[in-house]
Amino acid sequence: MGSVDILFTSFIVTSLIYTSILNLGMETQDKGKSFGVLFIIMWGGAFVVTVNTKLLGGHISFFQCICVLGYCVFPIVLASVAIYAFKILGIHALFIKIIVSGVALLWSTFSKICLI
Repeated sequence: MGSVDILFTSFIVTSLIYTSILNLGMETQDKGKSFGVLFIIMWGGAFVVTVNTKLLGGHISFFQCICVLGYCVFPIVLASVAIYAFKILGIHALFIKIIVSGVALLWSTFSKICLI
C-alpha cells in the first residue's frame, strides 16, 4: 500500500495545480467552488473507469485507477499553465491554444496506454 500512497499524491497535486490555474481567471465568488467541482468530477471519473474495468473482467483497484488518472491529467495541467502564460504575454491566438491543447490530449492519451 505504500507505493499507492506515493502515487496517490500525483492526483492531489495535479488537482491543486489545475484548480489554482483555473482560479486565476475566475471571479472571486466562484473560486471556492472550483476545487470541489473538479475534485468530484475526477473522483467520479475514476469510479466510472474502475467499475467499467471490473465489469469487463480487468484487475484494477480504485486506488490504482486514481494513480493512473493523476498521471494522465498532468499534461492537461501543463497545457493550462502554458495557455495562461500565453494570456499573460498577450498572445491570444486561438490556433496556438488549440495546438497546445491537442498535444496535451495526445500526450495524456498515450501516457494512459503506457501506464495501463
